[in-house]
Amino acid sequence: MLLTAVLSGGSVVDLDATVFIQLVVFLVLFLLLRPLLFRPLLAVISERERATEGDVREAKARQTDAEKKMKTYEKEMQRIREKASLEREQIRESGRAREREILDKAREDVNRAIEDGREKMSTQATQVRQEMDREIEMLSKEIVGAVLGRKAA
Repeated sequence: MLLTAVLSGGSVVDLDATVFIQLVVFLVLFLLLRPLLFRPLLAVISERERATEGDVREAKARQTDAEKKMKTYEKEMQRIREKASLEREQIRESGRAREREILDKAREDVNRAIEDGREKMSTQATQVRQEMDREIEMLSKEIVGAVLGRKAA
């Protein structure tokens, strides 16, 4: 029918009394479905949009809070690192000072031991010289006595 209407040069849509009936049926259906279907559906959509916006705001607030906490955490970590670095440096310096004390004491002990050794050696050398002088004197008297045949005075 549509094809014959197009080929004959007639109109595809007939405007007769059924158009007005269809218009009345449409308006009645619209007025009936509006409170039963459209308003509840629009309310659900509106509520969903409000909930979504609330969730988005909450997510943004949480993200901002997380960023603040992260900055606080990073500052605290930096402060702790600086404190630990300072403490490490203090411990190193304390160790160096202790090392210097130990080395100085060891040097003093070694120098004292060397000085004591020198004094002992000097005393022993003096004693050995004195003994050698006595022995030399005794040997020379013996040698003189042996050569002269009598005791030397």
